[in-house]
This record gives sequence, structure tokens and C-alpha cells, in this order.
Amino acid sequence: MSDQKIIKTALLGTDKVTFDPIPDLVGIGNRIIAGQIDKEDAFLKNAAVNFLYHESGRIPDVYSGAQQGCPDEEKNEVDAFTGFQVKSALRLKDDVLFYYLVYRTNQANKIFGADLVTIALNKALLQKRKAEAVLTACGETGNWLAGINKNWAELFDSVSSGQDWETGNLEWRLNYFADLRADSPSDALALLADLQQENANVRVEFIALLEINLSINDETFLMSVLNDKSKKVRDIAIYLLKLVPGTAVNQLFLNYLINILSVKEERVMLIAKKKVLAIDPGVTPGDELFKYGLEKISSQKGIDDAVFWVAQIFEFIDIGTLASKFNLSVEDWLKLVLGDQHAEVFKPFLKNTAIHFKDGLLSKKLLELGIENGIELLKYVNPKERTTFIKELLETDFNRVLDLLLESYDIIETVIAERIFKKLSDNPYAIQTNVYQKLALSMPDSLLPLMKKFETPASDHYQAKYFSNQVVAMVRYIELRQTLKF
Repeated sequence: MSDQKIIKTALLGTDKVTFDPIPDLVGIGNRIIAGQIDKEDAFLKNAAVNFLYHESGRIPDVYSGAQQGCPDEEKNEVDAFTGFQVKSALRLKDDVLFYYLVYRTNQANKIFGADLVTIALNKALLQKRKAEAVLTACGETGNWLAGINKNWAELFDSVSSGQDWETGNLEWRLNYFADLRADSPSDALALLADLQQENANVRVEFIALLEINLSINDETFLMSVLNDKSKKVRDIAIYLLKLVPGTAVNQLFLNYLINILSVKEERVMLIAKKKVLAIDPGVTPGDELFKYGLEKISSQKGIDDAVFWVAQIFEFIDIGTLASKFNLSVEDWLKLVLGDQHAEVFKPFLKNTAIHFKDGLLSKKLLELGIENGIELLKYVNPKERTTFIKELLETDFNRVLDLLLESYDIIETVIAERIFKKLSDNPYAIQTNVYQKLALSMPDSLLPLMKKFETPASDHYQAKYFSNQVVAMVRYIELRQTLKF
């Protein structure tokens, strides 16, 4: 029975297609038919014998090379208890705990035991975006196994070198480029030599990543991009050129600010004097500034074009640079700008300034003034000074503040943790179960006595029971964290 005949019989059925026993093994075929339960039974058994017969006639592949042994590990393995928790987290599909254990393992400069490596590598295949940390925890054993199993090999190839830059998919290339840009900006920039071969959307994505470690060294390349046929590609290049102090484009905007702005003194209450910011509406921008993205007409009702021009340019100029140009300290310059009658127009642009330049002082000043949507500014404020702002923002934007706090596994201050717990007790459905789990791993041990009071529901109400269940799980996570030793 040929392979094609087997396939045809399987598709159409034994009633429509007749089949004969294997010509070379008629005796076996006849005995199968003689003892058949039905025609399907005989067909399946004959097909199985057919496949085995053909396989038995093949010459097996011979491997002539020598298998290299696994290199010795330079790092110590996690202890048996931690290893058991890793295995349990994988078995129970508890991603929150698993990635926490990966983080703690790498933080302690340790590795998983050999018995954990294969299941950890399989997990990495399922969630490739988080694979790099897992691979680090798998140590030399993971790398060695990748040389044997081609499925695992692709994980290590994607984080080890640029050998697949030409053939890798877009997601891989973007991730690789971003990582390289963080470690070696010039090497990453060199990879964009043939960028014109990509479509406009892809060109935009790669050029946008140049904001990582952006510097004056990128000016020549970005200026060349201004000849691109696509407007959106040119726009992202202009945006980056405006951000870098010292570029020709940035200098144009800085020079205009210096010309249109001045610091004057006004008399207050007939006796005192104070410095104020003055904007000269007669100083109009040159065509080049409009070419580089400055909006000509104010988009805000009742705001003069000149004020709007200044506000736009503030976004791209470091406050220290402007302060020095007007012979003022940074504190005095901010007092001048944020105390100006047009401060509300300036604030949204100054918020972007603080983010671009990671400016802690400007971030703090804007948060003190209650800047709208200022949560991202918390990243740049001194941790010792941001507690007050966090407490205030938890009342107005709870989930976004919590997301920011849970970007790392740092332990949350007790006073903040208490406020978070109180708000969740009032509204348990504000976050999902996995966020409760992640939150538990950042809760301070000092909060355990308070949390344990909620392990028993305060009432039979479904909301109280739900919160109680979440608290029980959180307590378990905290107590597990206490027992881990790295």
C-alpha cells in the first residue's frame, strides 16, 4: 500500500477506497485482515505496518562530531527552597511570582539549578518580551542547551549579537536596536546606514529610538534625514534635532528666545521692585523656525502668537541654559517663568522640558503648582521629596500612580502603602488580581499586622469577601518574600 493510497483511504474512507496488503508482506497483511474488527481496524494496522516497514529500510543519520560538555558555572545556584518556589510558580502559571524570583535571582548574581533550566527556557519561549532576564538566570547551562535545541537557540541569538540584523523580524530588530542604542549609541547609529530600504513607518520607528542616548553626535545623520521623502520621517528628525543642545536647529530656537525675551523690573506698591519676564511681539520668527515645526498661529484662545511661540520653544531648551543666558540662577529663572502671567500657557510645554531633560527641580516646581497629568514627573523628583506628591496624586489618579510605583520591586514607604491599602479596602475592584499580587511584593513588612485584620471578611457582602480573599493572597506573598534567602 503506497503512502498516497493510505492518505486517500484516510480522507475518503474504507467504503469508497479499497486497499491491498503490503506487497512485500502479504502474509502479515492477510493475517491483519483475517483478525480485523472492521475495515477501519485493518486499514489502520496495515498503515502502521507500512510506515514501520519503510522506516526500517532507511540508513540512519550518523553524527560524526563530538558533543561539547556544558561549561562550568561561575555563579552559585539558588537554594533548594527558592528552586521549589520557581518550579511551583511555573506549574501554577503564577507569572507575578515567577518573574519576581527571576529578578531576585539576577539581583543576587545567582542562577537557577539545572533541573529548572529547561522549564524556564520553555517559559521564555512563551513570553519572549521578558526572555532576557530569564536567560540570564539560566546561566551557562541554558546557553549550552540552546546549542542542542534549535527552539531555545533563537532566544539566545536574539539577545547575543547582531548576526540576524538583516533577516530578523521587525520586532526583534527594534528591540535589538534599542538595547544596542543604550549600550553603544554609535554602533546602533551605524546600523541605520541602509534605512532608506525600509518603508516610511519603519523608518519612523527606528529614528524615534535615537532619543535613547541622543547627543550632538547624531546631528549629521538627523540632518541627512531632512531630505527624506516622507513628511513624518522628517518630522521625527526635526523633533530630535530640536532636543539636542548645540545642534544648528536647537541653536536657532535658543537664539530666537534670547531675542524675544528680556528681564525687566517693575515697581510694586510704589516702593518695592520685582523682576518680570517681558515678551517683545515685534520680534517675529524667521521662516526657518516655521520650517522646523514652530506653529505660526496660537492654538489657544486669547493667547497672542508671540506668547505661544515662546511656550513652544521652552519645550526644547534646558532651563539651565536659559537661566545662564539671562544671568540668573535656575531657581530665580523658574520663579520668573512660573510666576509669569502666562504661566498656564507655559506649563504643559515645561512639563515636556522636565521629562526630556530629566530635570528634578523643574519637575518638583511643576508638581507643587498642581500641574495637570504630572505623574510622570514623579520619576525625576528626589525620592525623599516625592512622598507628599504621591499622597496627593493617589487621590486623583490612583491607578496611574500605582503603575508607576510598581515599575520596580522597590519596597513602598509605609505611609504610602497604608494609604494605598486604605483606598483598596474602600474600593477593592480598583485593581485586578495580578496587580494585588505585584503590590504585595512591594508592600513593607510593617503593614502585615494591619493586613491580617482584613483576612476575615468584615461582613457577608460580596465586596468584603473579595477584598478578604485578595488580602489573604497578599499576606502569603509577603510571608514568602520574608523566607526567601538569596
